[in-house]
Amino acid sequence: MSEPCWQQFDDQRLVVASLLGEPRAYDELVRRYRGAVLVVAREIVGTGGDAEDVAQDALLVAFKALPQLRERDRFGPWLHAITRRRARRLLQQGHRRRTRMDELLLSEVRALSEGRDETRRWMDAQEVQQMLSCLSPEQRGVVELHYFEDLPIRRIGHFLGLAGTTVKWRLHTAYEALRRAWSPEGAEH
Repeated sequence: MSEPCWQQFDDQRLVVASLLGEPRAYDELVRRYRGAVLVVAREIVGTGGDAEDVAQDALLVAFKALPQLRERDRFGPWLHAITRRRARRLLQQGHRRRTRMDELLLSEVRALSEGRDETRRWMDAQEVQQMLSCLSPEQRGVVELHYFEDLPIRRIGHFLGLAGTTVKWRLHTAYEALRRAWSPEGAEH
């Protein structure tokens, strides 16, 4: 039996298939609407990472709320409304989320630098990004998901398709890499 070609189905059928547990049907909806979602997000929050964040958030919120969509043939307008609400919400927050993410990571940095004469109390977002640049992509990914997105280890594992112990190991090795890179001894090497 051959795999259905999801591109030939209309939105209503894709929504129903998604609700019945077919992830490729929702992938097709994402493929169809991702560009439009980005355009709407950019109109409200501007270009850059914020628009991308809004788009990802809107698509995730839509997926979770899919059972609440009563008019299955209205997926596009419904997604548009979700995107506009998520973008406006980000603007109203005044980017507090980003500040909070930096503070979470900074608290870890402060813990690393305890006992040092020159504590990094006033690090800004650029310094945080510089710190993270010493990590491998795998380490950086779990650090960002755990500290920036507030995801628990179990959910990170599910999202990345990894065992919880692997996620914990990556967080541990990232912590060690940060400690080595930002300790007085690490700076000498």
